Amino acid sequence: SAAAVELLSGLIRAGFDAQDALRMLNGLDILQDGGFTTVDLLQASLVTGEGFLHKWGAAPSDLKTARRVTVLGTAAPPPGLERARRPECLRVSLAEGEMLALVSDGAAGEAAEQAVRAYGGLSPRELAAAILAGGAAADDRTAAVVRLRPIPRRGRETACPRSR
Repeated sequence: SAAAVELLSGLIRAGFDAQDALRMLNGLDILQDGGFTTVDLLQASLVTGEGFLHKWGAAPSDLKTARRVTVLGTAAPPPGLERARRPECLRVSLAEGEMLALVSDGAAGEAAEQAVRAYGGLSPRELAAAILAGGAAADDRTAAVVRLRPIPRRGRETACPRSR
């Protein structure tokens, strides 16, 4: 996993589009030692909160808003097991304080979705702990929850702010 993260990060820093970088990563994994890597890759603007979630072979994710939970992605085998599959690219918005829960297949499932639906707080750390508290530990169990803090709008700026 660490090698895949390093390689994928390097490809993106080198200027490759995320979808192309994912396909290259998959090709390299297959050519090396037959390893397979599942990927959840979030690209989001820290200014607008808008972005894309790239998923390949990863468990579905949950996007929690104040009023509802949206399941993102479909459960699929890791890249390399099905050559015809391509990475999913889903538009996401974290502009209004939404929380995006990314989980490993060992933490995914009905218990994880119930934890996300039931959670009423604002702490990503607490939500991740609630996800991991449910279900059996038969497989690796990882949960990462992302939430951007909205910046309150203060009226329209008409000029660049002065440096202080």
